[in-house]
Amino acid sequence: MNPEQVSWCREALLEKNLSWKQVRPMILDHFDTPYRKFLLMVEVGSMCQGTYESNREYSNRFQKMRREAVCRAISDILSLWFSLT
Repeated sequence: MNPEQVSWCREALLEKNLSWKQVRPMILDHFDTPYRKFLLMVEVGSMCQGTYESNREYSNRFQKMRREAVCRAISDILSLWFSLT
């Protein structure tokens, strides 16, 4: 994390008795920006299966990235299909 992010974490989270249910929305509100989602969508669109990666491993990795990027369903299916071919 950069110094600004560390500072925010110290101020917002450190030494506070918060549950994960309380902390998660705070972190997402602060760090999960539209630009980050755009970058993740670009990364999902350019993913390729590794040489020694099984279809299952690749599909799991793809789905994880897709969920983080909050992609639309049809574009996800097409991206997965074209990355396998």
